[in-house]
Amino acid sequence: MDAKKDEPRYLNAFMSVWSIHKTGEPMQIILDSYWKSLQDFSIDQVEKSFGYALKNMQWFPKPVELRSFIEIGPGDIEDIATVEADKVVNAIRDIGFYKSVVFDDPVTMAVIAQGWGGWMKICEMRDDEIKWFRKDFIKIYKAYLNQGVKKYGHLVGFHEDKNLEKYPEHLTEPVLIGDETKAQKILEYKEKKPKLIEIKKSEIKI
Repeated sequence: MDAKKDEPRYLNAFMSVWSIHKTGEPMQIILDSYWKSLQDFSIDQVEKSFGYALKNMQWFPKPVELRSFIEIGPGDIEDIATVEADKVVNAIRDIGFYKSVVFDDPVTMAVIAQGWGGWMKICEMRDDEIKWFRKDFIKIYKAYLNQGVKKYGHLVGFHEDKNLEKYPEHLTEPVLIGDETKAQKILEYKEKKPKLIEIKKSEIKI
């Protein structure tokens, strides 16, 4: 978005949703925060995302929710979650809990790790539980996606869990599931640590 040209349209879209869910005027810091989080999109995309929120959401949307409406498409989120659920079910059947794994979607990784307690735990699921698993997975996936919950690295299997300390040389690489290029990036992803600012004693005023 362009600050000079698009700001009136941005404010109009923002306030059309704010006035439904909130009382009073929004603080400038809120307006600025939403603007910064959405400024890499066009004003047309931003207006459409607020329009979807106006018609379909029961609360004022978070920036990550507005971004997901633009990047993924509001009608496609459940379809994506369904595909990811099937991907997990197939991996449970084809790979099993012995091997460590990496999925090509960090949200799916988070759902398995946090929603089900890890790869080995989710592999304990019985065939008669799969129907309910899909429904629960889709619900959790959508919530995690909207909240920006992700997991990188890999999900530990039985062999790694039992042999990591005593026989690390015998461990094999995790199985890459889905798009192998994306899964490899998720496996190797390193979160950036904040830089520490060194303050000299001479700079401290008492």
